[in-house]
Amino acid sequence: MTDTELNKALALKIGWREDQIREYQGGISVAEHPERLVFISNKFDYTDWNTIMPIADKYGATMGRNASGLPYAYLNYRGIFHAQSLQKAIALAVINNP
Repeated sequence: MTDTELNKALALKIGWREDQIREYQGGISVAEHPERLVFISNKFDYTDWNTIMPIADKYGATMGRNASGLPYAYLNYRGIFHAQSLQKAIALAVINNP
């Protein structure tokens, strides 16, 4: 899954609608009022701590590093997601949580 695909899946999972999401310059943006002529939006990027940490807090993500130092995250003890970055582990845990 590319970063753009991961961002879009995460945005959809946390409640953004398909029509509120736009792809641009290899990333995505989200807007509350997509029907406006000009798409006034915010960049949505799971690698940005200002994006991912409020999501982690809202969903109660448990985070850490395993014995080999690889970051992990999980929600409600449902699957531990390891990734190269803590931000990606959080995103994967939220996306895959029922």
